[in-house]
Amino acid sequence: MKKKKLVLLGDLTNVTRLDGFDYKLKVSSNYESKYLRGWRSIDFISSKDDMIRRYVMSSPLFENHHELIKGKFHFVKMYPMFNLLNKFSEEILPTLEDDKLIVRRVNIYKNKIHRENLIMMQKLRLTNLALDNKLLLRIPHNSYTPSDYQKYKDSLCIDEETFTNLSMYNSDLNLLQLVDQRLFTHIAKGNSSRLLFDLERLVNTNDVQEREEGFSWLPRYAISNKEGEKRIQIRNIEHDYQDPHYFTFLNNWLCFNQNFEKKVEQISHITKGHIFVISLHSFSESYIMKKYGKSRRKYPDFNITFASNFDKSLLKKIKNKIYKLDHKYHFKVSFTYPYNDSYELVNR
Repeated sequence: MKKKKLVLLGDLTNVTRLDGFDYKLKVSSNYESKYLRGWRSIDFISSKDDMIRRYVMSSPLFENHHELIKGKFHFVKMYPMFNLLNKFSEEILPTLEDDKLIVRRVNIYKNKIHRENLIMMQKLRLTNLALDNKLLLRIPHNSYTPSDYQKYKDSLCIDEETFTNLSMYNSDLNLLQLVDQRLFTHIAKGNSSRLLFDLERLVNTNDVQEREEGFSWLPRYAISNKEGEKRIQIRNIEHDYQDPHYFTFLNNWLCFNQNFEKKVEQISHITKGHIFVISLHSFSESYIMKKYGKSRRKYPDFNITFASNFDKSLLKKIKNKIYKLDHKYHFKVSFTYPYNDSYELVNR
């Protein structure tokens, strides 16, 4: 099997081993612990301080570590610099008849090691925090599943071609192409057509209004894909429970959400509650205009809604960030418009 080249991580041609390498900090994991104990390369000492450099380089104590320098990995000799500076103070300084300049230089290097260690500890803390926070993705209407028609056709009053066309128009296809899947710890995808049952409508705040309009969690109508037609009837039933597959659909809905909730709880225990759930949907302007009609307000490119239990300070930060991106990239972002419902976890 051909070995993949890690182009994004620099030129690896001169590296034989990268065991325990921390790609976030661009150093080996062993180097991190040595660094915090005061290990540094010889370049840490200025060439002006030749005496200190020669003393350090004469030490038999050193290790080779991988380091990313100008986009290429190199082996770098690391010395126990802090300890060697102490030894230099004890062994060499007394023979220099109290040279105040070199004493000051040694102390400057020691203080620099201390400052750099604090910076490294902060980086490690932020890196570990980033690893502890997990992103979870939920796409409830990912598939239009045309194969479901034969299985559930006695629930419907439309033919297979109409079902397929309506399903495609009423589903959130290709959403996974918009995200970097590697960023998500878990991705939950609903695999049934929105025409069969709409996972969101049972928990939506506007359920009563949609029921009056013929929209329930087992939809009687669907937004039409045909020009000049707003919606089309897809079921002849008057009440949900009259559908021959009512309990099958109910079970599908429960399983999808319960499995997601279990996964959230599982991950939440590991990260001590540091999780961020995104429930992703898509819409086209033509679909929205058919469902809601024309509006004086321009429909956005992105509509973002937040759960009622969402952290308010974080919400403010996200909104500020999005407004800046809006200004930079000129896309229109709206909050809770045209949709105002959001998925809320049972486990807060």
